[in-house]
Amino acid sequence: MSKLVKNKFLMPNSSNFPSDVNLHLTLVSPDPAGSDSRNLTSGQPRDESLARLEVLVQIIILVLALVGNSCVLTALARRGKAGSRMHMFIFHLSIADLLVAIFNILPQLIWDITETFEGGDLLCRFVKFMQVL
Repeated sequence: MSKLVKNKFLMPNSSNFPSDVNLHLTLVSPDPAGSDSRNLTSGQPRDESLARLEVLVQIIILVLALVGNSCVLTALARRGKAGSRMHMFIFHLSIADLLVAIFNILPQLIWDITETFEGGDLLCRFVKFMQVL
């Protein structure tokens, strides 16, 4: 439903200022079920070449994070002894980086490839919880 509203502004009598401005307001009512069916951030079409580049960069970041941190954890595990505080710090940093790769980069990559979130409500809430955690 659209509505055209005329609004008069109190402006000085000058040709630089419009004396009459038309505002076009769009009134949007939500679905009866309570969800908004509009799931796009803008009405513009998706730039496919930019989307492919974004997916490629995310794949590279995901692979580097998984392989690199797995190698660090393997090297720390092969040492066998308890290690220093620095080794413990690197161990925790690698675990944290793996969690970021799995719960932030991977869902975003899947979302960018499919253009929509395919999981249910519970999976969506779990992923968002893990991203904030």
